[in-house]
Amino acid sequence: MGVLERMRVLVADDNEVYGAMLSRFVASHPGIEVVGRACNGGEAIAMASLLEPDMVLMDVCMPGIDGIDATRAVTAMRRPAKVILLTAHRAPDAEQLCMSAGASGFLRKADADAQLMDLIRSLNAVVPETECPSGPGKDPEPPLN
Repeated sequence: MGVLERMRVLVADDNEVYGAMLSRFVASHPGIEVVGRACNGGEAIAMASLLEPDMVLMDVCMPGIDGIDATRAVTAMRRPAKVILLTAHRAPDAEQLCMSAGASGFLRKADADAQLMDLIRSLNAVVPETECPSGPGKDPEPPLN
């Protein structure tokens, strides 16, 4: 994939509060548009197929279809999105499991504030290196449009 003018991101997390904060945090960065939010893996698969995002930020543990199986489906699509899997759990083999499912990246939610934008930048050259003072655990102002 070449350099994009604007990265289209889908957020999938069954925790409504965290999903909303993550969406606002990511959308507050120039060059990123959050195109949808899913509450479970099945919804993430359907929305990824319909919306064709460039990237999916997906929780590992969700009801029904979990983030691992949803990642396999999303990365096998006609126009696959890159997937960053996020988890609150500290299972020692979690990262290896996520990467073997086709994820492009893996982060513990506790590290997302400090590392998520660097990981997104490393996967796609569309996001300027501007600093945003707050992370998904904070409540930043929504971007002005």
